[in-house]
Amino acid sequence: MAVYRQVRALARGLELIRILNSIGSAPVQQLSQLSGIHRTTVYRLLETMQSMGYIALNESDGTYRATGAVRFLSNGYFEHDWMREVAYPQMARLARTIIWPMNLLTPAGETMLVRESTHHLSPVSIHRSMIGTRWPYMVTSFGRAYLAYCTDQERSELLRLLVGSSLPGNRLAGNPRSVATLIERTRRDGYGSTLEEVVEGFSSIAVPIHVAGRTVGCLNTIFFTSVFTPAKAAEKFLAPLKETVSIIQEEAQQYVD
Repeated sequence: MAVYRQVRALARGLELIRILNSIGSAPVQQLSQLSGIHRTTVYRLLETMQSMGYIALNESDGTYRATGAVRFLSNGYFEHDWMREVAYPQMARLARTIIWPMNLLTPAGETMLVRESTHHLSPVSIHRSMIGTRWPYMVTSFGRAYLAYCTDQERSELLRLLVGSSLPGNRLAGNPRSVATLIERTRRDGYGSTLEEVVEGFSSIAVPIHVAGRTVGCLNTIFFTSVFTPAKAAEKFLAPLKETVSIIQEEAQQYVD
């Protein structure tokens, strides 16, 4: 097995986040002392992480703090058990009546990550390997559903992260009016939707999943636009999607009680 050199800058950046998580906020000098990292390097690391939305400067006293965006780095820790034990069996059950493929996604930094999928069970799927793929927020049904139904604070933190995203599909996050319109429409409809905005010929609808009082992910179904518009798909699939999500939410509660 090949042995690779460690990325020192990454290790140092994570160490600064760990320190800030434990003490709340600190000036550069204190961070340098606690981490053993030269002050000039601390400045560079903080500048980089600030540009990515993970660190913020407190203008009033010159200290730095970790933002809520760091939570998105650890979302996979909680999801693993409840998705494998609870969500996938319910998705597989629904796949027997909805032939179109479904995905369960959770936040992962500036993207949403496919954690479970029924593409391999769908006779109409042309994408078999979806688990582990990452997708932008602003142009996907599940990204829009997540943004519409997460807390105001989380949405604000997430949008700050997305504004600095390098992904073209997240550029819309920098337009407050467009974001507000998407959220208003999604809440009005009761589901997120996209019309050939990600992959030509495909559209999608998605509903949020709430566990322990917070939005933890979304369940979507994807279909050929030549067969359904999002509105027509919602007439047919929204009720069973929401019923399945309700069961998942109830059973997933055991992992947080």
